[in-house]
Amino acid sequence: AGAACQDKLIDMVGYLLDCHPALAKLLMEQCINGFLCSAAKEAKAESGKANHSDLESISSPSFELSQALLPSLIKQDSLKVNDIWKQRLVDSLAACVLSVHLTSQQRSWATLHLSSICLQLFSADGEGIVEWSKEAKYISKLIPILSDLIHQQFRIESSNSGEKIFFSVYLQSLATIYYLFPHEESQSKEIRSYCLATSVVRSLAAREPFCEEFTADIRSLAEQSGEDVESLGYEDNQKRWNLPMDQELSTWRTEQPSDWKRPVSVIGFGCNSYGQLTHEEDEETILEPISTPVMSQLAPQMVCGGNACTFVVTQEGLVYASGKGDYMRLGLGSSDNSTSLKLLRSLQAIRIEKVAASIGSYGHALAIDSQGQLWSWGDGDHGKLGHGNTEQQKYPKIVSTMKRKEVVEISCGYTFSMCVTKKGKLYSWGERPYLGHNAPEDYTVPTHLPLESEIGSIACGQGHSIIVSRDGCTVWTFGDGSNGRLGLGSDESHSTPRKMQVLQDVGITQVEIGSDFSIARTNSGKLYSWGCGAFGTLGHGDCNDRLVPTTIYALEDYCTIDVSCGASHVIAITNSSAGEDETEVFGWGQNEQGKLGLGDCAASLTPKRIAVLSGKSVQQACTGSNHTILWTMKKKYSKPYYPIRIPTKFGRLHHKKPAELYFRAHLLQKFSQLVYKALPFFNIRPNQDRHLSHGLDTLRALLHTPGKISLLRSWVAHTNIDRDVGPTIILNRYSARKGEPGETLFAQAAKQLPHPDVRSLRASKRAWKVQFAGEGADDVGGPYNESVSEMCLELQSPKSPDALFKLSPNGRNREGDNQDRYILRPAKSQSALKLYRFFGVFMGVSIRTKNPLRLFLAPIFWKRLLRIPVTLEDLASVDQAFVTTFRYLMDIDQYGIVDEESFNLLPLEPFKPLNIAPNVELPLTFHNRKEYVQRAIDLHLDKACLEEFQAIREGMEQMLPLSLFSLFTPQEIENLVCGAPVIDWEVLKVNTMYKGSYTESSKQSKWLWEILDSMNAEDRANFLRFVWGHTRLPADPADIKQQFIVQSSNCSPPDQYLPSAQTCFFKVVLPVYSSKEVLREKLTYAIRFCKTIDTDDYARHEVADAF
Repeated sequence: AGAACQDKLIDMVGYLLDCHPALAKLLMEQCINGFLCSAAKEAKAESGKANHSDLESISSPSFELSQALLPSLIKQDSLKVNDIWKQRLVDSLAACVLSVHLTSQQRSWATLHLSSICLQLFSADGEGIVEWSKEAKYISKLIPILSDLIHQQFRIESSNSGEKIFFSVYLQSLATIYYLFPHEESQSKEIRSYCLATSVVRSLAAREPFCEEFTADIRSLAEQSGEDVESLGYEDNQKRWNLPMDQELSTWRTEQPSDWKRPVSVIGFGCNSYGQLTHEEDEETILEPISTPVMSQLAPQMVCGGNACTFVVTQEGLVYASGKGDYMRLGLGSSDNSTSLKLLRSLQAIRIEKVAASIGSYGHALAIDSQGQLWSWGDGDHGKLGHGNTEQQKYPKIVSTMKRKEVVEISCGYTFSMCVTKKGKLYSWGERPYLGHNAPEDYTVPTHLPLESEIGSIACGQGHSIIVSRDGCTVWTFGDGSNGRLGLGSDESHSTPRKMQVLQDVGITQVEIGSDFSIARTNSGKLYSWGCGAFGTLGHGDCNDRLVPTTIYALEDYCTIDVSCGASHVIAITNSSAGEDETEVFGWGQNEQGKLGLGDCAASLTPKRIAVLSGKSVQQACTGSNHTILWTMKKKYSKPYYPIRIPTKFGRLHHKKPAELYFRAHLLQKFSQLVYKALPFFNIRPNQDRHLSHGLDTLRALLHTPGKISLLRSWVAHTNIDRDVGPTIILNRYSARKGEPGETLFAQAAKQLPHPDVRSLRASKRAWKVQFAGEGADDVGGPYNESVSEMCLELQSPKSPDALFKLSPNGRNREGDNQDRYILRPAKSQSALKLYRFFGVFMGVSIRTKNPLRLFLAPIFWKRLLRIPVTLEDLASVDQAFVTTFRYLMDIDQYGIVDEESFNLLPLEPFKPLNIAPNVELPLTFHNRKEYVQRAIDLHLDKACLEEFQAIREGMEQMLPLSLFSLFTPQEIENLVCGAPVIDWEVLKVNTMYKGSYTESSKQSKWLWEILDSMNAEDRANFLRFVWGHTRLPADPADIKQQFIVQSSNCSPPDQYLPSAQTCFFKVVLPVYSSKEVLREKLTYAIRFCKTIDTDDYARHEVADAF
């Protein structure tokens, strides 16, 4: 019963049980006794005998023998025979989990199988098992200590996180057992989240009612919106929605998110030196309000202005950033400036509710997610990021000391930060004098600042802060008192909070701080200002300081609904008498670079109405250090925004009401968030008992796609080696052209690259460096991209001796779907499987480096890769003739063929005997035709190319976590590997830089884009290969790591020269052609006939060989 013989033993026991079912009782007894004996006493050392007889093995029960027997007994459904066996087996495994005599591996195995068996039993007799568990000897001891066991293991594993996405099987199994059996509510927030997520997953998979805890807030939202909750069908909600409907709804939200967003108009003006306003024009100063289409398209729920930078938070909780990038202030992973809004990918799986950024110093930012977690990034001077050090943080990082505090408000000073928790507690950290603690040194982690009331809102400036109680009746201030900025009647500084008596019981709703002045808004919409009056920042008509809060009389007759302070200017929005949603916008203070939007740069000492904004329904404002952004999204709406129309392609949803669609989508979104939060506890590893995932693998299409990709990218980042480029390989294109097996570029690479350990290919930018034999190109990216493109051609070419794919039968027969798609070709020999394994590595490299492969593989390939059961429809999608023919065989009696004699008159030569077992063939006859057809279909559906698919998975697993792929759909994996199927030039256009005499408005630049738009799919791919070495764009535009450069050349006469390219730098160099037609002619020739990099030497060899 050794481990090496376990598979044979399982087959043998299965055969014996088929022949002699009565043996099940004996073997089950042996199995249970083995577990109990092993758990009760320490296993004795071997007595020295090399071999034992069967009788000796059975008379001395062991854990190993029971471990080998159990899979066979489960496979043969022996547990269904007798309830007593079920209970005794569960209890014996519980004894093993509790045992101190077994090894950790044995206890882990016992825990896994205990959870698996319980999951199977609970589906049939959950209540009975629960009642029995109270009396069972060992399970009754295990249940009370499960919470402690989980907590101990969780503490160990969470401290060792890194490249791990999932917890150990042991911890996952303990969590499953905890969920199944009655228990007191855990003190662990993580375990409570897992139990709720598991409950929702099981309900969604089985289409059973959700628990009240899950639907409570959605019902509450519906009631607040004035919807008839009963009409939404929450009592029978699961009956109204099936899985295909949910999938269409999820696809709709993913593919067309704009349908679900409330339309928003965004307007900007002021300084645009670093692209913080994201205007398409390159103007550094914008004096008057101008619409910003890029921001408007994102439909932001909030915008935050920082020091020469801007952050946008969308209605889905995604964060985008643009502007000045030094000190990592943008959170994009580098100090580069960004003139266009870029997604903070590290937050893609997190729903962000709010962002705050400093408007001075070196730039840092804070964010709050939907769970109240606090994140920070940027400059870490004085510990203002809260991570216990003064280091810069290039990506958003959770502030660990605030993990369980549930933060609701944040503010960034220049060198310090503050936040408020849901319980109204105030925390501050950063530079010592401004924290309110009278501390002798800087605080590098958030530290509680006790105050007598619960805190509602906060604001931080260059060196002072304002704190407002939750009821708005009490206001505190502290820090630097210069120019009266503390509002306490003097310019004295205070290191601890002081009450502002002037604002006592006034009812303050909002406070804002500039660099050295302050603004407060009351419940009734009145404004107070105090502090430094330079440039008229206080709005009183002069430049004098104010030592106490003073009403801004110019706006006394208006009700202000929002106000925002830049470093030295103020923007206020007031209600208008024209209508409920109509507003007026006022600005005052310093007007450098037109940040007041008044059309000039002159300072304004009093609030001036920005006339062009009347009637624009502006609702909110944000001000950066030197720029202003306004938008039309209200802070709160009485009703959610429902989609206006249902797209035609989502036919299953056409009978649904808008409100029903919205709240079901909201429910699925919450489901997705729950799963991602508890994902480490789910066991979705390949080849595990299907019960262990609770059905999560069947719901993969309902999970938010960016969340999966974010998890994958995080794992990749943790497993990258400390090099940008992998090992160097030499590829001989001349040898590859000869057409000999094993000499293709793909086969050459497979021979040279490390095997089986391919960790050296986990480089962050390129998996390998290419040197083309006989060619002079130095690989800075271009030759690598070129090699990948040529390998993709080889893999699908019928002329390639090492092609792994062949055209689908539908393509050969020119009928049905997927005629231009390829399917896996069976390996010619066992040794050829090495190429399939390397292809798995090849796909893994593509995903890791975000370099898409131009492969045209049929959908059935991706389904089989993910081990998703394929159907007859899937088979028909690539081989319509096969399915039609075999369906005809099944129903042949309906066509008058009713006996063997008439059947044999048919042309049956193509129907060869099927190999159904070693040395066993099944010939086709009239009487066995249905079995023959079923066997043939099974072979085509699931058993064809089994070894090839397994080899591909083995290769991929060396580069990626295959367990995570259980969450991806086939389409999502195809997009990750192959990129966007259609090349969208608009994606590239917004990522283009112009050099030389060319600008975006140059006529040659416009001609280029017009020509590219008119190209067919093949020439689009040729152009990309010519300028970049790739033939596809990544599915996610954020994965385009280089800017596309369009540069002019000085060659003369220009019409005599061809375009040139530098693929390493994603650059095309165009002569200044005289006409659009000349450009079209020259460019078309270049992309079709000048594909290969530096082939002078290569061409000489080929010419010499020809002669």
